Amino acid sequence: DWRVRAALAWSSGPFGATAAVNYVDNYRTAAGRRVDTWTTADLQVTWSPTTPPLEGVVVALSAQNLFDTDPPFAEAENGSVGYDPANADPFGRFLSLQVTKRW
Repeated sequence: DWRVRAALAWSSGPFGATAAVNYVDNYRTAAGRRVDTWTTADLQVTWSPTTPPLEGVVVALSAQNLFDTDPPFAEAENGSVGYDPANADPFGRFLSLQVTKRW
């Protein structure tokens, strides 16, 4: 079965963006239970000014699972809680802001 991550990046001057699509094909668990496909999208936007005093600073805003797609249902087995923790993430959309400074 397939597990794919495809990304596209763009930059212009101090601005940049990366968009990615993650795909997990349908599969069967060890007990033979079917789990549907799961597709999510991620996005990151960056800003890196090149003039003092902000030269060397990078500000990045990221969104994982941008559209808040629920993981596919996986029938409980061995204490599972309705999703397959080995292949899916139950946390939904995750936003982060990162600021770094290069010295």
